[in-house]
Amino acid sequence: MYRNKLDLINHLNDNYFIVVGGSTALEMYGLHLNRSIGNGDSDIDIIIPTEKELIQDDFILRIENFPSTSPGSDFDKSYKIWTIGGGTIKVDVRIDPICEWVTLSNHLKINKLSTILEAKCRYALDGNIKHLMDVGYLFSTQSEKIQSMLINEKLMKKSFNSLAFLD
Repeated sequence: MYRNKLDLINHLNDNYFIVVGGSTALEMYGLHLNRSIGNGDSDIDIIIPTEKELIQDDFILRIENFPSTSPGSDFDKSYKIWTIGGGTIKVDVRIDPICEWVTLSNHLKINKLSTILEAKCRYALDGNIKHLMDVGYLFSTQSEKIQSMLINEKLMKKSFNSLAFLD
C-alpha cells in the first residue's frame, strides 16, 4: 500500500477515533483491485462517530475542504491533505454514530466487508464507472474469497464493535 497513505491512516488512527472504509479497507482485507490505490486513483474513506474537524499538526501540514465530486456519495465532508510525507491525499469523511467495524492486529479499525461491498455496488449502480470496474474485477477474480469472508462475517456477527455502544 502507498506508504504516505498508510502513514496518514496511522496518524489519524492515533489522534482521532476513525474507521477506515472503501478501497483502502478492501486492501486491508487482502482483496485487490485492478488499479493502484496509491497513484491518485483512490482516496481514503473514514467514518467518525460525531462531527469533528481534522486539524493541522506536525504530520498534517495543510488541510483544505474539498468539494465531493463522486455521484451518489454518502460522505459528509472531503478534505485535501498535505502531509509531511509529501504529496496530497483526499480524505472523505462520513459521520455515522452506529458504524460497525473489525479491529486488525495493528489496532486499525476497518468497516465491515459487507458494508463496503454494498456501498461499492450502490455507487456502481448509480453510474460510477470506477466502482463498476472495481465490483466487476472483485467478483470476477476473488469471488470465492469474498464469499468465504462474508460467511465468516455473518458467523461472527456478535463480535463486531459498534460506535453505538461508545460513551
